[in-house]
Amino acid sequence: MKKIAEFRVKSDAGKELVIEQDDKGRTYLDFGSVKLPHDFVGYRIKDTDRIMEDLGNGKFKLKGSNETYNRI
Repeated sequence: MKKIAEFRVKSDAGKELVIEQDDKGRTYLDFGSVKLPHDFVGYRIKDTDRIMEDLGNGKFKLKGSNETYNRI
């Protein structure tokens, strides 16, 4: 996977995360600690396998959780 963009998001509770938007392709990300498939397309928390779902209008939801974040 290759990184397209990187930006910050913040929850209502004040927790901030850095999100990466990834696309298909092979880069150094495929050989590190990230275990997502090489053809992964979407958003994830930087340097982790935790996936974020795009809700539109700059809102994201942490997959498997009820936490929502807004782009800042």
